[in-house]
This record gives sequence, structure tokens and C-alpha cells, in this order.
Amino acid sequence: MHFFVNVRSSSIHGIRFGSGKQLLICFHGFGEDAEKFRALHSGLSDRYMLIAIDLPFHGNTKWQQDELFLQEDLKFLINRILEREQSKRFSLMGYSLGGKLVLSAILNFASQLDSIILIAPDGVKANAWYNIAVYPEWGRMLFLRFVQKPQFVFHIARILRFIGVLSQRFYKFLQMQTNTQAKRRKVYDSWLTLKDFAVNLEHAKSLLNQYRVESYVFVGKYDMLITPATGAKFADGLLDCKLIVLEKGHNLVTEALNEPLKIALQK
Repeated sequence: MHFFVNVRSSSIHGIRFGSGKQLLICFHGFGEDAEKFRALHSGLSDRYMLIAIDLPFHGNTKWQQDELFLQEDLKFLINRILEREQSKRFSLMGYSLGGKLVLSAILNFASQLDSIILIAPDGVKANAWYNIAVYPEWGRMLFLRFVQKPQFVFHIARILRFIGVLSQRFYKFLQMQTNTQAKRRKVYDSWLTLKDFAVNLEHAKSLLNQYRVESYVFVGKYDMLITPATGAKFADGLLDCKLIVLEKGHNLVTEALNEPLKIALQK
């Protein structure tokens, strides 16, 4: 089932599927959409009713280009979903970019959460490139110039790859994500629109412990963005957390994740 939630002058699209009694709200990664989570149907749908959301500038969400998506907007969106589902308690899943939204939601909903499932999650470590690109005005100006005229940045990246500062895998990832102006513009719009989602991780972790929220962190052994060491550092200090390292890279939300999910979620 498809639905929309109006947030100020924008409209957020979501899908609903599954037959479980527990509610799970899902946020996808950059360049994807809510349909990504249908790959996890066999692993989750017996346990959960899944609500998957299209982030701003993704999928069928209609987002005004000059509006920021704020933490208060996320709180409003989740409350509307809870009203629709007539539920007070729920769980959260976030893959890659969507992990930032899950971490932010903890601040407002920890007392209502049963569990969080983080999959190669953004937001569990500081990203210097992101901070430079979206917070200072000069950084945003340079970022926009890269969107319009990327040749200089690509030239520097080739040099860094040649001297070994950038790995071949990261260089290929950069090319794949930014090799057209449309892709670069989506990165620019998405990063700036979600810049309100910086979270104090220690505070978020303290809330997870306070309310005994179960945490599951899935990372790929060969992920060059969110490494197993990063996942382990986030898990450290959490009272109820499972860290699952898979023989994969960053792209974890595939049908192959269903079996590890079933095993991890077993009581």
C-alpha cells in the first residue's frame, strides 16, 4: 500500500507491507527508495508490519528544494505514522544514509522503541567531507561548484589514487556516485536538506541503555565507508547490542540479508 504524509509544503511518500504484529519504520540509503526494503520481505514480514519511507529527493517524495528536512519534521512524520497504525511502540531500521534518521529519532522516541536495526549506517562516525560541504558557507559554495564543474575535483582524486591516498575502491565509488550532473545535484540536495541530523552519539546510546532498546548493527567486512571497526566502536558501551559482520561490502540490503536478520532477531 502506498501513502503520503504532508510535511509543511512538501509530501513524503511511503509504502506499507508485511503481516507481522510489530511495527518497523525503515529509511533507505542515498540514491535508493522505499522499495529497496521489499528485498527483506521473507526475513521480516512475518514479524513486522513494515513502513518504508522515501527520503527527500528520492522515490515518489515531493520535496521543495529550498526547504530543510528538520528533526522536528521527522518527529512529526513518525507521529503521523503511529497514528495511522494505531500504535505506540515500534522499531526502526536505517540503511546507510537512513541510519542518520534512526539515530536522530532515538532522541525523541527512545521510550517507545522496541529495537533499532542499523545496516552500514551513516551517522555513527564523523564525516569530515560532509561537515565541510554543508555547514560553512564557503564549503557549500565549493560543493555547488563541484556539482557544476567537477573536473578539478576528479583530477585531484586521480592524483590521490595514484599516490595511494585514495583506494581504488573508494575512487570507483566516487565516480559511480558523482559521474553525472544529475547524480551530483542529488548528492548536493540530499546532503544540504538533511544537515539538521547531526546527533550526539553518546547521548543517543545513553537513551538506548536507559530504555533497554535492543540494537542490531550489520556491517560489511569489505565496506570502505562504514567499517567493522566503526560498527564495533558504536556497539561498545551498549547494554543490548548485537554486531553482525557479513562477508560483504556496503550494499547489504539484498535478499542475502534475510537469513542473517532471522538469526539475529531470534530470541
